[in-house]
Amino acid sequence: MKTDKYIKDVARRLDNVVGDGKDGHGNGHDNNDNEFKDYDDEYYLNIESEPLRFAYYRHVRVEQCNDEYRKKTFECVHDSITQDELDYYLKRKLRVPPEQRYQDKKEDWFFHESSWYSRGLDTTGYDGQGCNQFTGCIPDCKFYLPYGRIEDDKVIQEHKEVEEYYRKRNAIINIDINTKGFIEFAKQFYNI
Repeated sequence: MKTDKYIKDVARRLDNVVGDGKDGHGNGHDNNDNEFKDYDDEYYLNIESEPLRFAYYRHVRVEQCNDEYRKKTFECVHDSITQDELDYYLKRKLRVPPEQRYQDKKEDWFFHESSWYSRGLDTTGYDGQGCNQFTGCIPDCKFYLPYGRIEDDKVIQEHKEVEEYYRKRNAIINIDINTKGFIEFAKQFYNI
């Protein structure tokens, strides 16, 4: 079974953890060499998933949340982010070919500048103008053409804007991964 193979792989990876995790990436290596983190990232990028350490980051953010309602609904998970997560998400976005990025954005009409939602009509709904799920993009939309590209520099620029958003809110945090705590979390997470 595929799930069993995945769990065994996670268990093997946890058993191989060494050091005290001072590098803060949950790979158990106490040096500053990014080789191990990059290897870990490559593994998860290849299987189109996220490193387990991200689940741990979210877990820590929930544990640190003071608002009980936001804690119960896990809303506080999105209040902050680590630089590690931001870097990983950029790597993941850059792996998508420019043509596919365009098609993905084209399909996401809801967030086009001309959509009724982006024009602030979310309470009244579609007004017969702009991009929508029925007729697609309007000629004035930058995604009107059937084919296009979103180049790497645009992805990087958008990523910098997201990073700046978190910086202005002082919401890029550092979560040190205590190897013992991370291993216990992973064992509980995967019911090992």
